[in-house]
Amino acid sequence: MALPAADVKFLLSIVQRMGERHLHVYVPGARRSAIAIVLRFGDAEQQRAAHRLLACRDAGLSSLQLLQPLTSAANTAVPSSLCMLFVRRADLAADRWSGNVTFPGGRRDAGDASDLRAVQREVGQMLGMPLHSKEFILLGRLRDYPIRSRHVQAVRAVQSRFVFLHTGDMTPTVRFARHEVDAVQWVPINALTVEHVDEGSLCHPIGCFVHASNADARLLLAEVFSHTHLAFPSVQLPGQWRVWGLALRSASELLSLDDRASIDWPLVSSNNLWLQHLIIDAFHGYYEALYTFYRVRARLRFTDTAVKTKYMVLPPTADSILWGVPERVVLRHFFFFCFDLALLFFAIYFVAATIFTASIVFRTALGWIDVDGGKERSTAYYAENAHSLVDSMQIRHQRRGGRVNDAAAMRRNTTLPSMEDGELMGDRKSRR
Repeated sequence: MALPAADVKFLLSIVQRMGERHLHVYVPGARRSAIAIVLRFGDAEQQRAAHRLLACRDAGLSSLQLLQPLTSAANTAVPSSLCMLFVRRADLAADRWSGNVTFPGGRRDAGDASDLRAVQREVGQMLGMPLHSKEFILLGRLRDYPIRSRHVQAVRAVQSRFVFLHTGDMTPTVRFARHEVDAVQWVPINALTVEHVDEGSLCHPIGCFVHASNADARLLLAEVFSHTHLAFPSVQLPGQWRVWGLALRSASELLSLDDRASIDWPLVSSNNLWLQHLIIDAFHGYYEALYTFYRVRARLRFTDTAVKTKYMVLPPTADSILWGVPERVVLRHFFFFCFDLALLFFAIYFVAATIFTASIVFRTALGWIDVDGGKERSTAYYAENAHSLVDSMQIRHQRRGGRVNDAAAMRRNTTLPSMEDGELMGDRKSRR
């Protein structure tokens, strides 16, 4: 049975690029969590073929070397069937992620030796899937993602993201915990494209992004930004599932390793024009300008055509948000980013000028600055030195005039001998 060439290329590409950046994936954080992005072939025959090709593998080989046998069965005529595992959280009032569609995983405990052990334990408890077994190949790890959430109180909270490939001949048996997971679904990666993205179908009031304990901020937002909501890009999956947020961001970043278009940019939008233009557009404009800087720098350093790809442009330590930036800068985003910079510089100049003026007035009022005395000293100085300045100018003028007269005299002296010599020569000729 042949395997889809596009899927084989995708697997080899992401494994190679994650392997090249494996030294830069760790981001320190006081509060850590880990998720697993599990891939498998959607067609049963293709999954069995992959299982046969990868059954007799050496544990000492790298992930890229382990997947090389798949190239022998790749066929460009076979359509893509590679799938990605999503879970829907149980609908519980006490769970802040209740009902969300995400990847399996959870929080790292103190007893976990590493982030990998944490994700293996969490997925085992949540779905009953043994990620440490031979049926799963660890393809690599995406760079840790800093979590920005109103619920997270830690100073630095990050999420580790591991990518696995299921190589078993049968679909893995899922025994999910009902108190954590409501359902699971294998979604084709071809469903995660720009064409399937809904820009404004998922909205939340802006007050939802302020912690419940901060009542003053909630009240201020309710007064200033009444009836304001934030809209996020999302993808509608079968069964009324909708993936958005960090799950969509992680899926988009993984697909970007294969030079595929980003599916979640812009990250957020709003119905409030002030909030949209002055904050959200400027935020996106900053990352677009930063990506443009990286792209220009890469083209100046390298002459290879491969610099055109996002993987070659972004450094290993780049912010994960940059993987969602499109190749072309949105003029509106860039304009409001520059506009905010101009406002910032003007505000700094205004504050500095105000402080300077206030200090002058304050010092003058206290008598620390003698304004009248300073004027009198300046007038006396100019009156005292005015004659000397005039005399020096006259002396310079006379010297220049003397130099001109001396030069004219020298020119006359040089011409007179020649005339006298001419007269003498004439007299000699007449005598002869």
